[in-house]
Amino acid sequence: MKRIGGTSFIRWFALVALLLFSSASAQANPMPISGPSAPVFRTGFPILMEAVCVALLLRRFRTPPYLVMWILGMHLLTYPLFIVFCFGPQVLSQGLHFIFFGTHPFPGNRAVIIAEAAIALIEGGVIYLLCRLIPSEFEALPVPSVGRAISASAAGNVCSIALSLVFAWLMDPPTL
Repeated sequence: MKRIGGTSFIRWFALVALLLFSSASAQANPMPISGPSAPVFRTGFPILMEAVCVALLLRRFRTPPYLVMWILGMHLLTYPLFIVFCFGPQVLSQGLHFIFFGTHPFPGNRAVIIAEAAIALIEGGVIYLLCRLIPSEFEALPVPSVGRAISASAAGNVCSIALSLVFAWLMDPPTL
């Protein structure tokens, strides 16, 4: 059996995605699952893809170990901040469950676009600080600049928005 090498990350990722999302291989029948699985997937998967996108864009620079995990942890703070930017501080009185599972802002709104841009700037600054301050095993590589970290964060947020729109369309398809 041929081993998947460390340099073929895209091939490995495509194989995992094929196994996870292939309903033909599992002969799966869609069935409703009780609990908040759809909102968790609708929120969590775009955030995971955003983190992977940022890590891929910064792979030629000195980054901390487990950068994807750092970015996912950062979203525990920035996603509620994004919801507060979109809906105002009165959302905090409804609790964490509402923040994480009850709301999905639509990117067509001007407030959502401004909030997403503010969050991309904050995340880019935090990613820059992570790359600058946390020691890496690749000390010979250059540290990404602030602009590169912010642009990688913005590209990751665009990827996240696109996936959110796709999931919104798949969960509530338009009628013709």
